[in-house]
Amino acid sequence: MKTIKNKQLLVGADFAGFPLKEAVVNHLRQKGWEITDVGVRS
Repeated sequence: MKTIKNKQLLVGADFAGFPLKEAVVNHLRQKGWEITDVGVRS
């Protein structure tokens, strides 16, 4: 099993996927990930 050292992720979604993206982002932040949200107009 590999260990991820730099837990960084860039995320974006369209308007329909926004609620799911927010849930995923919140979960990942709780797990120690650094999230950059580029919004819905990326």
